[in-house]
Amino acid sequence: IKWTTKDHTAVSGCNYVAASGFLEFGPDEFEKQLHVKIIDDVNWGGMLEFHVLLEPETADNCTIGEYLHTARVQRIDDEIFPTDKYREQILSGHPHEVGAFHLLIEYFRMNMSDPTIRKGTFKLFALGQFRNMVYITTLCTNIFLVDSVLVRAEKFDEEGKLLKQLSMLLAIVGVSVVTTGMLHYLDRMKFTWGVTGRSRMKLMCGLTEAFLNYTAASRNKVANSGELMTAMSADTDLLIKAGYMSFVEIVRLLGKVVMCIVFQASAPRLFGASKTALTSVTMALFPVFMAIIISARLKVTKEALERRMEKYCAIQHNVADVVSNFRLIADYGRRWDFMRKHESVVADYSGSDRDVLLTLETNGYYVRWLTCIFLGIFVVVAGMDVIEGHMSTGVFLTCLRVLSSFGSIWAQIYAACLNALNTAPSLERIIKYINMESDSLDRMAWGREQRLRNVSLSEGFRKNASSLSAGGSPF
Repeated sequence: IKWTTKDHTAVSGCNYVAASGFLEFGPDEFEKQLHVKIIDDVNWGGMLEFHVLLEPETADNCTIGEYLHTARVQRIDDEIFPTDKYREQILSGHPHEVGAFHLLIEYFRMNMSDPTIRKGTFKLFALGQFRNMVYITTLCTNIFLVDSVLVRAEKFDEEGKLLKQLSMLLAIVGVSVVTTGMLHYLDRMKFTWGVTGRSRMKLMCGLTEAFLNYTAASRNKVANSGELMTAMSADTDLLIKAGYMSFVEIVRLLGKVVMCIVFQASAPRLFGASKTALTSVTMALFPVFMAIIISARLKVTKEALERRMEKYCAIQHNVADVVSNFRLIADYGRRWDFMRKHESVVADYSGSDRDVLLTLETNGYYVRWLTCIFLGIFVVVAGMDVIEGHMSTGVFLTCLRVLSSFGSIWAQIYAACLNALNTAPSLERIIKYINMESDSLDRMAWGREQRLRNVSLSEGFRKNASSLSAGGSPF
């Protein structure tokens, strides 16, 4: 009879080597061994499973049992989540010693090691850069519209003016329609690329699987089941949407920065205006000043975010305390005391949340002030170039628009970085619960021991049956 392997959660070529072959049982032969090579990779994947099937259509002079035609093979992963780089700190229960940034980097690396997520992420990168190209194309068409269609309209003769202008306007509209249609199609297709779905599947199923395989000691440590439920639901969604997808957004925005710099430096020459050093200097100095602002405000912002998360966790623990000790609270008449305590905890969280909002608002206005200063300098200097005829109106207006959006781009990058860093407590909770001690190896050893015992018993039964058939004693 022929046997073959089949993928389940384990994938051939990544987690094991696909194999097949034939098994031939001789007279009084009841057991055969076959070998499937397991690929020991360095990426966390949880407990994965593949199947070994007996193919009924290949059976020759034998009958396949109704239930024993498929063997489930489980591959126990010895790596930890997200990677083994900080194994010692994670297994000792101190992932916070690693730092939020480094943990997030390892989580991103783990995601990129998955073929489905990696392929979908590269598609999202390409979509982001295509969106940036559409933005630059729009800027170029705006310059052409102002300088070549509207401002120079008087240069066309009466007979051909309307037709030529109409054809140019239709061409500009056509470019807009085509790019919008392509973006619409790609934005719908991105939901089928499996990035968030596959990431969610790995995290949620990994946590559930880890819980189902906890040792008794690990299960006893999970005193706060509400925190575990938060890790399995809200934390995973937050980590994917605000963490990993912020990484994708940062890549898109950095690409937009590069394209804006190239456009700002080359637009005057491409569209017939004299090149001014002001645009290049502006684009070069802006990120420098932005980095200075971020560095100066980073410590204050990080402390405010950590303080808010600490107060939020205090609310969770207080609620869990009330729920688990309700009978004692009710019997001893302490409802009022616990209510006052909860009001105090909520007030502390509200104060820390106010501090975070105030800090982020201040950071945003620093960026706006920086943009305002650079815009003012550009308007004065480049405006004089327009008056003197060294720069066209279209180039001036478009460069002004790019420069004003440049500050917004850096503000978005800063916000995306903060969003990603804000998911660090969620990531630490997932790391805590997904890497707790498991009894998988113990159960595997017990299963093999049981199998050997069953084989021994089966051989004894067969010998007894043979003895009876030969007229001997069964004992």
